[in-house]
Amino acid sequence: MRLLDTAGGLLNETVTGAQGIYTFGNLTAGECVVEFVLPASYNFTLMHTGAAETDSDADPGTGRTEVIALTDNEAQPDWDAGMYLNVSETPEPTMTPEEETSPEGSIL
Repeated sequence: MRLLDTAGGLLNETVTGAQGIYTFGNLTAGECVVEFVLPASYNFTLMHTGAAETDSDADPGTGRTEVIALTDNEAQPDWDAGMYLNVSETPEPTMTPEEETSPEGSIL
């Protein structure tokens, strides 16, 4: 996870804990953006879909929130991102060379 200024410059970085909780400490007043970084094989859910307490605040294309206005050392714990595992389609089974050459389609 990255905390960026409004021009995209890096202000701070952190990782989430086991429960997905993160913090950026000692923040000064101003505007910033949180950028969520996807784990391998994950995609973002749709932004602002559902209740405000449980929706995703990350743009699916960029992983970034809208601009956030902060006061000194203010905590805003509601900025989060929804993610899901990108499960590929299950391939159709194919016959092995042994199955293709066995008589009457019997399996050896």
